[in-house]
Amino acid sequence: MRIALIGPDTSHATAFTKLLNDESHPFHVKGGKVTVMYPFFSSHIPISKNRVKGFAQTLTEEYNVAVADSLADVMKEADVACITAVDGDSHLPLFKELSAYQKPVFIDKPFAHSLADAKAILKRSEETNTPVMSCSGLRFAESLQASHEAIQSPLTGVYIRGPLDFEEGIPGYFWYGIHCVEMLVSMIGRSHDKVSVHKTSSGEMLTFHYQGGQTAIVHLEQDAPFEAVIHTKEGSYYAPIYKDQTPFYSLLLQEMINFFQTGHSPVSKEEMLCVIECLEEANALREEKK
Repeated sequence: MRIALIGPDTSHATAFTKLLNDESHPFHVKGGKVTVMYPFFSSHIPISKNRVKGFAQTLTEEYNVAVADSLADVMKEADVACITAVDGDSHLPLFKELSAYQKPVFIDKPFAHSLADAKAILKRSEETNTPVMSCSGLRFAESLQASHEAIQSPLTGVYIRGPLDFEEGIPGYFWYGIHCVEMLVSMIGRSHDKVSVHKTSSGEMLTFHYQGGQTAIVHLEQDAPFEAVIHTKEGSYYAPIYKDQTPFYSLLLQEMINFFQTGHSPVSKEEMLCVIECLEEANALREEKK
C-alpha cells in the first residue's frame, strides 16, 4: 500500500515513516509504506514554516520518499493519504481536495481547530464516500488499553496527567493538551455537561463533569509524563504510559493501516467531534481568565 504524507512539517512525519518503511525497526508496522509527499506548510505558523524543509529532506534522503508538486500529483502516486500538517485550520481545505479521489484519509491530531470545521470534514466525508479517521496515538497506549480491558465495572472518575506545552499559531490546548483529552474521551466516550479551567501551582487543570456524577481531571504540567488513573466502583487502575514498552506511535499505525485496508475507523465520528468540542470549550474558558 502506497501512503502519501500531506504536510511534512511535524516530527510525526518522520516518526511514522521510520516505523512504516524501516523493516529492521523493532516496532516496524507492516502493510504500507510512505512513498510520496506533498510538502505543504502554513507560512503564518513559525514551527510549520521553519521545520518543513528539514523534515522533507530527511524523508527524501533517508527513506526515498518522492516529492509531488500538488495534491493532484501526490494522489496519482498513492493509494491512501495521511495529513500530518500541524495547522488544524488547513485540514478542512486539504480534505476537501483529497476527498475528490475517494481514497481513505487519516488526519493527524488535531482533527481541526474548531468544532465547525470538524463537522464540515465529516459531512464532506459522507457526501463523497471518503473514509476518514483522526486521533492522537495516546488513545492506543499500551497500559491505557490494558486498563480498559481489565475494567469490569462503570467508571466513577478519571485523572490524567501530561505535559503542558503551547506553540505560537496553535490555539492553546490544541497543541499538547489534545493528547490528554484524547485519552479522556477514549475512556468516557461521550461529551461532558460542564468544564472548568484553572491554574495550579505547577500548571493548569481542566475538570470535566458528566451526567451521572463522574468527574474527570486533566492535569497539565511542564515536562510531566503521560499517565492516567481510572476509578471504578470496584477499584482503581493505573496506566503509567511513560513506562510502556511498545511506542504508542506503532500502535496507532497498526490501527491506521487497518483503517486504510478496510475503510472503517476504530474511532467513532462522535468521539472525533467530542475531542474537538472539549478543547474548544476549554480554550475559550482559558482565554476568559487571561
